[in-house]
Amino acid sequence: LLTQAALNSLTTNCQHLHASCFLAGKHLLRFLTFCQRDVPGDGQDDIESDGDQLLYVDPVTYLTVPRLPEFEEQWIPDPGLAESAYVSLGTCKYNIPRAIKGEKEPPEVIGGYVYQMISDCEYGDNITDMVYFVKNIFNQKLNNIYDSRLGKYIGFGELGMKNAAHYNNQSWKMQARKVEVDTLCRYNVRLFRKSILERKGMQFLLNVVCYVHSSTPSLA
Repeated sequence: LLTQAALNSLTTNCQHLHASCFLAGKHLLRFLTFCQRDVPGDGQDDIESDGDQLLYVDPVTYLTVPRLPEFEEQWIPDPGLAESAYVSLGTCKYNIPRAIKGEKEPPEVIGGYVYQMISDCEYGDNITDMVYFVKNIFNQKLNNIYDSRLGKYIGFGELGMKNAAHYNNQSWKMQARKVEVDTLCRYNVRLFRKSILERKGMQFLLNVVCYVHSSTPSLA
């Protein structure tokens, strides 16, 4: 595993090579709940970082399943994840028939009606610039989205605007979204950041070695 000093050294070398550093740019920590049918075992509840699935909660056993070895070695699953996944999947299934009715019986996508609840934590190298989004998506169509920069929900379409207005009038929900920037986003980014940086650092080291090797002039 890379130490912080090694990461700093790699970053400096990266800058000298005029390459893109893995610490630069934006990062995304995503909490995803997905469901299609109101049947046992259907659905998905997982946590992803920069496109990598860190873990998921099995929808049948409600056991947490780590997906990357480095996270399994360094992180003990929160026992509250099972309850959280149970509530999230239940809410997802609850929303499907109401969304169907609200959208006036829209055509099904392949596999059936799909509902997604996504919480996105977007941040840069400094996690103080966190931006938090909560998205409700039905049948691959964005229904409404909470934006922490605006401090409210924005709706799309007739049903989406109706839902957004309803959520914005729920003081408890708006207060919950406000504090989740810290309790959900910053807390979990700090929790996973060490493993994320070490993993990205190892990949970056391989990229630098390949880059230097491919840039070495031939002596033949």
